[in-house]
Amino acid sequence: MHSRARTTTMVTPTTIIDSSDRFIRMTELRKTVGLSRSQIYLLINKGSFPKQIKLGDKASGWLLSSIINWMQIRVTESNGEITSTHPATVV
Repeated sequence: MHSRARTTTMVTPTTIIDSSDRFIRMTELRKTVGLSRSQIYLLINKGSFPKQIKLGDKASGWLLSSIINWMQIRVTESNGEITSTHPATVV
């Protein structure tokens, strides 16, 4: 039986994140934003919610900072401070 060596490619990040930032998974995301799984994916498909980030073969997550930013934009829009549509990934 042959074992396959796994190769890892190092990539230089193009986005700098704060060292206190972290990934959250769907369960925590749903609790944080108060939306259902289907509503989250509907908003992602519309471009109105941050896209998930692939963490592994079967795992995805969201940067907590991008979710907090999305929430701040919703509050600002709700208060009438913003009238135009903003990308979900503005930081």
